[in-house]
Amino acid sequence: FSNSKVKLQTADQSYIDSCTKLAQYKTKFNLEITSIQKMFIDVKNDRDKNNYVHQIILLKIDYMKHIFSIADDIMNIYNCQQIYFVYFNC
Repeated sequence: FSNSKVKLQTADQSYIDSCTKLAQYKTKFNLEITSIQKMFIDVKNDRDKNNYVHQIILLKIDYMKHIFSIADDIMNIYNCQQIYFVYFNC
């Protein structure tokens, strides 16, 4: 019983940490996107434009990784709650 409670607390903390990381990344993401947009306007050749598009894609992929990490944490909380509340409180 106490082991499941610890797992639930750990899952909750992981969720909080993931949300904090997402908030920090969002600030970085917004700054870099704004910077790329400004540089993109001044670029004339396609190769440089493609590089900027590639950078944006990588930033969005990292953003999605953070979101999926939060989704994994939510699922872990759900599973831990099911064990903690359903199996031990019958």
